Amino acid sequence: MGRVKGSPKTGGRQKGTPNKLTTDFKKRLFDIINNNIEDLNDFIEKNKDEMSQIPEMDLMNLKLQLIKSVLPYVVPKQAETKISVDEETTEAMKEAMKQLNDLFT
Repeated sequence: MGRVKGSPKTGGRQKGTPNKLTTDFKKRLFDIINNNIEDLNDFIEKNKDEMSQIPEMDLMNLKLQLIKSVLPYVVPKQAETKISVDEETTEAMKEAMKQLNDLFT
């Protein structure tokens, strides 16, 4: 028999405690990305004019693709935020603005 429904949690990980494996994985990915960004910057600076003619471009493309593919695991994607305001709220905001204007005029 398990614990009674509604009884307090005993043992285990506390709520909000990050997973150690995930934290370590994210740190390692961040280090890989950080180290390769420096390499990419150096490569671009050295080969500005000849970049399209150098065979190393395939390697740099591969590094860029790798960074692009693991980046979402290190930096979360930004979610689009939409705010909808109904007529009642709009009217209330207009009235509040009118009252503020009246105070200062």
